[in-house]
Amino acid sequence: MANLNLKFRVPLNIIKNHLSDIDNKEDVIKLLKRQSDILFQKEMEIKMNIAIIEAVTSIIASNNVDLDLDIMIELTLKLNKQTILEHSEVNYSKEVIDSFKDNDSRIKEMIEIYWLWKKLILEAVFLKSSNVSIDSQQIYELGEKWSNFISLASSKEHEMGNVFADGLSKSNEWPEEDLLLYNYCNEFIDEAYGYYSKVRNKINDTIK
Repeated sequence: MANLNLKFRVPLNIIKNHLSDIDNKEDVIKLLKRQSDILFQKEMEIKMNIAIIEAVTSIIASNNVDLDLDIMIELTLKLNKQTILEHSEVNYSKEVIDSFKDNDSRIKEMIEIYWLWKKLILEAVFLKSSNVSIDSQQIYELGEKWSNFISLASSKEHEMGNVFADGLSKSNEWPEEDLLLYNYCNEFIDEAYGYYSKVRNKINDTIK
């Protein structure tokens, strides 16, 4: 029987040769499933790198922010590129679990929402560690992004509200890294959202 321990980046023609040596259909399925799992893990690593790059880019593009690059670099180097996979250990409600059964599109949507959340969390961590004033333009923009994220994550149109609420209620079961980042900047994000809401209310009152 052909060796099933194929590594990532194995050319398709090599996979084809392995498959031609396998007579058992179950072995073929195992081989392809393992390759799919490896590719998925690599995809999550890439998405993590993208989230880091976008968060850092957003901060650097901001004006009047005294960046602590040492902290930013140290944090990004220590981040676990596959933390998202550990969320499978969270004891979500039966309702949430059932809603994902045989629903690939919903799983993909949840993953995209997770990466949007992660990017905003990292951006908040970078801003907080740089001691940005809570009444600054950067905080207003963070609050606006968080407001948009909450609207998306809890939208009935996307049917993700129950998932978001259930996951948040079980934050104590999150992977250590995500929980640490969340606890570090949760109040900071609340303040940013509060500042954004206050400014928006003043603007709306002026328009009226």
